[in-house]
Amino acid sequence: MGFIDIVFQWSLEDIFNDNLYKDQVEMIPVSFQSVEQYFGSYLLPLLDKTRAALRSSMEVIARAPYAEVTYLNESKSHGTLLLDVNVDYWRNRFSDREKEPYKTLPGDVFVIANVKPETASDLQRVGRTWIFALVTNIQEDDDEDNSSSTSFKVKALEDFVSKDEAQKSLFVVHLTNLTTNTRIWSALHMERNLKIIKEVLHADSMVAESCSLCSSDIGGNWNEIFLKNLLSKLNESQKKSLVACLNKMLCNHKSHVELIWGPPGTGKTKTV
Repeated sequence: MGFIDIVFQWSLEDIFNDNLYKDQVEMIPVSFQSVEQYFGSYLLPLLDKTRAALRSSMEVIARAPYAEVTYLNESKSHGTLLLDVNVDYWRNRFSDREKEPYKTLPGDVFVIANVKPETASDLQRVGRTWIFALVTNIQEDDDEDNSSSTSFKVKALEDFVSKDEAQKSLFVVHLTNLTTNTRIWSALHMERNLKIIKEVLHADSMVAESCSLCSSDIGGNWNEIFLKNLLSKLNESQKKSLVACLNKMLCNHKSHVELIWGPPGTGKTKTV
C-alpha cells in the first residue's frame, strides 16, 4: 500500500491518537543487520511524524487557507479517483506560522468538505461529509498577481460527492504538504542497486572495512606539511574519520564509500 493511501485511510480519531504507533515504533539502532532492517526502521517513525503534522494542522484548521469550490468534476485513471477542482479565491493566505503567503503546490493535502470547519470536530457533526485530497497537478492562473492557483487536480481515495451534494457549497481547506515525506517513503522502498547502501552499512559480512592490499599509513602518499596542518585543526574522532576517507581515496583496487556520522554538534560539517 502506498504512503498516501495509508495516510488517507486514517480517521480523525487516528490522527489525534498520539499512541497510534506507540507500541510499534522502536528505537532506531546504532547498527543494522541488513539493508532491509535499515530501511524498515524508519517507516513507522515517518508515519507517526506525518500523523503528528496532520494533527497540528487540524488543531488550527480555523486559521488554515481555504476557498469555496466553484467547479468539481470527477474522473478515474487506473482505478484512482481524480477530481478537477476550481475555487473562487483563497482566504487566510497570510499566517503567523509561515513566512510566505500560502501558495498551492503539488503535494498539498486538502480537506474537501460540505462545510467550512472551525474545528476538527465540525467534520464529525451530523450531515457533514468530507474527504482528504492530494494535489497532483496545478493549472497556473493567467492573473500574475494571484500567486496561489485556483484551478488544480487532486487525488482522492473515495467518492463522496453525490449529485445532490454537488449542488451544495463545498470548501477546500489546506492542511499541510507531504511532498518530502512521500519522497522519503519512496526512497525507503526503492528496489534499485543497493550496493552503495550495503557498503555504507557494512551489512554484508563480505564487505571489507579496508583494502588489504593498501597500506594503512597515508604519510607517504600525502604531503606531510599539508596533512599535519589539516589534522591539527581536528579532534581525535575527526582525525580518524579524515584518515579513513583519505586512505580509501588512494586505493586503486576497489571502490569505497565512507560514512561520516555522529550526533549534532560533533563536527561532521567541519570534518567534511
